[in-house]
Amino acid sequence: MPPETSPASPSSADAKGARRVVYGAVAANLAIAASKLVAAAATGSAAMLAEGVHSAVDAGNELLLLLGMRRSNRPPDESHPFGYGKVLYFWALIAAASVRFKRGMRVEEVEQAIGRLEDTVSHECPTIRHVFFEFR
Repeated sequence: MPPETSPASPSSADAKGARRVVYGAVAANLAIAASKLVAAAATGSAAMLAEGVHSAVDAGNELLLLLGMRRSNRPPDESHPFGYGKVLYFWALIAAASVRFKRGMRVEEVEQAIGRLEDTVSHECPTIRHVFFEFR
């Protein structure tokens, strides 16, 4: 009698379809990154360079997902008697965290934080405001 799959585990066809989608996304992001980097080299645009790097990092995130998919398909062994299925969630978490860190703080957020700091410091000590904020 074949082992039953749990409702939470994807069927083989679903897993193949998911891998196909991620491979397509990697290919698309690499093509987009290449075109943006070529445009950045041709125009000297820093914004286009940043966008090219952004697309390349997106492809890296998808490679992390593929790694998780591959590792989660390993069969059970002595150290993992129930298999490695949950490993996929770990790699998805790593990919999600890298998306957050990749985006980091936007320029507007930094400017707003500096503005708030300037307002706070200017009321407490005008000399510090002059030394640190008048020369940027």
